[in-house]
Amino acid sequence: MMNYIWCAIILLSIFFSFVCGNTADLSSTVIASGKESVEFLIGILGIFCFWGGIMNVIEKSGLNKLFSKALSPIIKLLFKDVKPESKLFDAISLSMAASLLGLGNASTPLGISVMKEFAKDRPNEYTATNNMVMFVVLNS
Repeated sequence: MMNYIWCAIILLSIFFSFVCGNTADLSSTVIASGKESVEFLIGILGIFCFWGGIMNVIEKSGLNKLFSKALSPIIKLLFKDVKPESKLFDAISLSMAASLLGLGNASTPLGISVMKEFAKDRPNEYTATNNMVMFVVLNS
């Protein structure tokens, strides 16, 4: 549905730029926006790579087990279906620890991996499970 809405917005913008005679402004805006988008994506990619590397170092050093042990009472209470010895449990604890330490950029890649793991257990691809909703609320 959103694809149709965006398509309509773009087509209406092009149509009205021709009607009003502002095609030069439309062209320059599209080019400038494209440049800004590429710069933004390169910056975000760098942040994701940096924090993904930091999280790999934490995982290989065993600090994730320390975070899991410290946060296990809370995680067991909130996510009853997740087994404490699973990788999902460790990823949830690392994401929570990153959020608690104010490292929002670090918790984003972890949150994405947690949601991918939760998505494997859902019965319908268009429905969020209770664990998925709880994780989103917790990160918000």
